[in-house]
Amino acid sequence: MKFPIWLISTALVFSFFSSEQTIAQSATREPADLTSLRSRYNAEIEAAKKPVQERYVFQLQGLLKTFTLRGDLAGATAVQKELDLLKSPAANPSASRFAGTKWACTSGTSVIEFKPGGGWKDEWRGKTYGGSWKPASDNEAAAKRSDGNSWTFRMNDDSTSLTRSDGYKFNRVK
Repeated sequence: MKFPIWLISTALVFSFFSSEQTIAQSATREPADLTSLRSRYNAEIEAAKKPVQERYVFQLQGLLKTFTLRGDLAGATAVQKELDLLKSPAANPSASRFAGTKWACTSGTSVIEFKPGGGWKDEWRGKTYGGSWKPASDNEAAAKRSDGNSWTFRMNDDSTSLTRSDGYKFNRVK
């Protein structure tokens, strides 16, 4: 069976532009294997930190009791400040309401994730960006994307929606 030349030419041109678009798309996105490996790494780091942090808090509580029984007010106050600092979301992103949450922009252009430990991921218009975040208060977090953009996010009281400092709204996915 013979195919007309115009049909073969059209198929070749379409194939060329399709592969060029696929190459361009893959060049702008992180490989899925890298994203997956990074997620596992961050999860393992968080899992490893938790028992160390718990042991430290336990030891601090014992030291607080010792200083209190000795009547060492300055020592007890210093230990209490350390305990308060560890419990503060600003000092410990994992303790924040934002930690481990994922959000979708209501305009459909972005999905963001606040990872425990301060890592941040933004999938925006087919591109994946890393970054970092830190709690600013109980219902606010400051995030900085790897391309230099930064925003403040405010969470509503029932933790179901966010408003970004430029006015974009996000609904909770996870």
